[in-house]
Amino acid sequence: MTALVPDVLRHRVTLSYEGLSEGLTPDSLVDKIMRAVPAPPKPLEHEKLVA
Repeated sequence: MTALVPDVLRHRVTLSYEGLSEGLTPDSLVDKIMRAVPAPPKPLEHEKLVA
């Protein structure tokens, strides 16, 4: 499921002037957030239904 996160969030990120001047992109920011936030230790209820 985490593979969909960049596609879902990319268009929702608006970078500030500081972010743009640092060379950030929406993809790099989403990637940075995904590395900082751990995935849940067990599947969520709706993921069990799909599997």
